[in-house]
Amino acid sequence: MDIYSINPAYIIDEAIDLSTRLSGTEFPISIFPTQIQRIIREVHERHNYPTDYIAAAILTAIAVGISNTHLAQIKQGWVESPILYMVLIGRPGANKSHPLCTSLRIKPYL
Repeated sequence: MDIYSINPAYIIDEAIDLSTRLSGTEFPISIFPTQIQRIIREVHERHNYPTDYIAAAILTAIAVGISNTHLAQIKQGWVESPILYMVLIGRPGANKSHPLCTSLRIKPYL
C-alpha cells in the first residue's frame, strides 16, 4: 500500500495537472454581459492575467455586492443566497492575487 504525503505543493501540482487534462474547457466568459466580457478580455490583454482568474474574481465581487439582498428559490422550501466560496489555484507567480485584489479593491493576504 502506498502512502501519499498531502502537502500544498502536491495539491497545487494535482490541480494544475487536472487543469492541463481539461484543456479546451476554458472558463465560459460568454455567461457575462458584453461589457464585463470586454473588461475580462482587456485585462487579459493588457496585464496578461489568466481569463479564468479574472472571471472568478469578478464573480466573487458580484456575489459580495449582492450579499443577501436577493435570494433564489430552487424549489418549495429551498432558498439560496449568492454565497460563493472561491479558491484560485496556481503555481507561485501565476497572477492569482492581482485579479482578485483589483476586482475587490483589497490588499493581498500574504
